[in-house]
Amino acid sequence: VILMREARIILPKLDNNGNDLAFAHAALARDLCQAFGGATACDTRGMWVGYDGTLYDEPGTAYDVAMDATEENARALRNLAVRYGQLCGQEAMYVRYACGKVEIVDTRHEAATAVA
Repeated sequence: VILMREARIILPKLDNNGNDLAFAHAALARDLCQAFGGATACDTRGMWVGYDGTLYDEPGTAYDVAMDATEENARALRNLAVRYGQLCGQEAMYVRYACGKVEIVDTRHEAATAVA
């Protein structure tokens, strides 16, 4: 029996101008599968208050991946959140790590690095 932990990254379905992000979802799914061996996608509805006080309420997709709770896997998942958040013009991205901790990654001030 192989036991792992579940991690999650959420990407909105539309950018902040209402443009479809299907291209980014296809690429993120591919990258997650390459990095972690697979992923499961589920529809979500996220609500939060932005840095400027705007209330957001938008549909998204949650990508769940099974992985070991290592620092290397956490860095790889966080880097994907930064990369896709910036690609899609997001201020922040929701990430739940395999250890169970959650981070709202501020993608405005991060530098994405290569994921092996």
